Parts: sequence; structure tokens; C-alpha cells
Amino acid sequence: MRLAVALSVAGVALACGGEPGMGNGIARVGEVGPDRAEGLVRRVGTQPFTRTIIEPTEEGEITTVTGPYGSEIGRLAGATVRVTGHLDERQAAGRAVAASSYEIVSIDGDRPLVGTLRSDDTGFFLENQRGTRRIAAVSAALKKWQGALVWVVLDENEGVARYGILRDPK
Repeated sequence: MRLAVALSVAGVALACGGEPGMGNGIARVGEVGPDRAEGLVRRVGTQPFTRTIIEPTEEGEITTVTGPYGSEIGRLAGATVRVTGHLDERQAAGRAVAASSYEIVSIDGDRPLVGTLRSDDTGFFLENQRGTRRIAAVSAALKKWQGALVWVVLDENEGVARYGILRDPK
């Protein structure tokens, strides 16, 4: 059963373009895994015992997110995401998925673009596995995040209307 689910999820990923989208709207990071959770990202608990959970938008159960993308997904609190990975049997309570990929479905109703923020002589752009996407206007605050993995929602003039940092620059 897991193999069938993995193949169908991989087929959907290929049909949609697979990687973080520049032109197709897909905002995916990582490799697709067989287990899945989709819903609203929440950070719960108190420091230092916080955890990231996915509250399903349809039927399903709350899923704790662990694994290499757990901190990035935690930065998306309030967004709707689709996480794939492998069940994390080490978690004592409830369902947990060690995320091997995630896709940002919606941030306040908008589908963001995801990529590493870069610049050259002609301005700023996002770069990912699918290529590059020029950005018309970048705020002074965002310019400081060159080299970071970011999500952006563009305005009608291709400038950044909203953004968030997923991974700090290396």
C-alpha cells in the first residue's frame, strides 16, 4: 500500500512540475515520501518543548512534523502545507511524520514562490532546481537575506508583496 501511495504522489509531483515552482505555482522542497499530511501548520507547546503540527483541513488526524524539514515547516505557522515523508515511530504520542518534502499550498489564500534569494547586476531573483525568476522590487529588509531559502508572494508588478524566511543563508 505504501508503495502505491508513494507512486501516486510521485506521479502527481511529476505532473505538476516536481520542484519548487517558478511558473507553475508549485512551492515544494525536498523528495516525496510515502506518508503524507496536509493542513494548517501550528506551533504548539512552550519553550523549550515546542513542536510543529499539521491540523488537517479535511478528515484525518493531527500530525506532528519531525525530520530534516521540521524547523522550516515550523516557520510556516498559519500556512497550509502538504508534507510527505515516513512515519516517525520514535514519537510516543500520536501520529508523526519525519518530513522528507513539503509543499506550500497556501499562505493567506496565495500560492507563494520558493527559492534562494540571489542578486546580480540587473537585480534580485529567486533560484531553485527549476531555474530562476526575476523579482521587480525587493524591500531593504528582504535584501539582507540574500542566500536564504525564502517564500515570496508577488504583487501585480512582480514585486514582493509578502515574504518569509524558510532557511537562513549558509
